[in-house]
Amino acid sequence: RKSNLPINELKIYGDGSKLESLLSEYGNRSDITFYGRVSPAKVEEELKNCRFAIFSLKEGPIQMTIPSRLQFLYNNNVPIIYLGVGASKDIILDTGCGVVIDSLDLGMNDIIQRFQDFELLEFNTPDIFNKAEIVERIKIVID
Repeated sequence: RKSNLPINELKIYGDGSKLESLLSEYGNRSDITFYGRVSPAKVEEELKNCRFAIFSLKEGPIQMTIPSRLQFLYNNNVPIIYLGVGASKDIILDTGCGVVIDSLDLGMNDIIQRFQDFELLEFNTPDIFNKAEIVERIKIVID
């Protein structure tokens, strides 16, 4: 079953590793806007209204790490589209917290369709970063 949920506008914030290739391929589409680097406050503001967040990592050893932006998005319960491979891909697939695109050979329409199909699933991130345990520690310190 395929979703027909419309995506009328795609806002891309940041200057990540895939920005140049995405700009060259999709820079003239009227439904996609590239904002470049913005303040963390602007990112937090936009996350409150977004349906999903996209991020990527440069190819190489960095892909074997768990980046803070994955943890940030995950802890904010934002569904993720990850462009890449490595540890982030494994976490996203294991937890079901988003969609992995491990090749930009897919066109933007295919990427959007994959995410629309993901939106048909029930979304609730499990507590893999021990959020509940951290909250309990904070409560103990405060009490």
